[in-house]
Amino acid sequence: MMPYCVHCGVKLNQAEKRCPLCGTPVFDPNSIDQAASDNEPIHIDMYPRRDINWRFLSKVTVAILAAISCMTILCDLLTTGMISWSCFSLAGCVLLAGIAAIPAFKNVVLKILIPFMGAAFALFLVAIATQGLKWFLYLALPGISIAAIYTIVSVWLASKKKLRLLYRVVILLVLLIVFLIVIEIITDLYAENEIHIFWSLYAVIPLSFIAVVFTITAHNNRMIDYIRKNMFLSPQ
Repeated sequence: MMPYCVHCGVKLNQAEKRCPLCGTPVFDPNSIDQAASDNEPIHIDMYPRRDINWRFLSKVTVAILAAISCMTILCDLLTTGMISWSCFSLAGCVLLAGIAAIPAFKNVVLKILIPFMGAAFALFLVAIATQGLKWFLYLALPGISIAAIYTIVSVWLASKKKLRLLYRVVILLVLLIVFLIVIEIITDLYAENEIHIFWSLYAVIPLSFIAVVFTITAHNNRMIDYIRKNMFLSPQ
């Protein structure tokens, strides 16, 4: 009797140990020791495990969200004759699509920018629905842009293995301090048309202290060796 592959169904020769098409091992129940089969059950994996195709899953998810958005807009047009409440639903779909689309891109910068662009567009739709383009242009959009730039710089610094880890941390702390101060300036200008540096100081002062400590530590090789030995870290 001609054997068949349990995975793809292709005909096999008697001497073949693996399927020539899909590589699945050939299972011959007559070759199993009956004594061993009595002691423990034999499990045959009919569907070998494979890694999840995240890019395909990403595309399917985005397509589903796009279909939901289209149906929502259509229902809004049929019931109200205009695009009104569907902006909120569309904003949620756009935000989720930006996150779901991350695996679809190979470029690291695009992986970072796509979610932020999705968030910006989602807030833009909410601003249109609430007739609040002012807060979007002067508050939300600058904040999202600064956050995206900070994330890109953080990822870029993380890839610079030649630069000592503590130096990278110090640079990120300094950039975070600048980021918080700029956010407060933008908020003050939007709310009061004046600049009052106040709440950001509660984060800036401790972050500055930590940055100074890390800078001093980075210049002390003896301290670095002591920390590395006690934390079982490899040299960087």
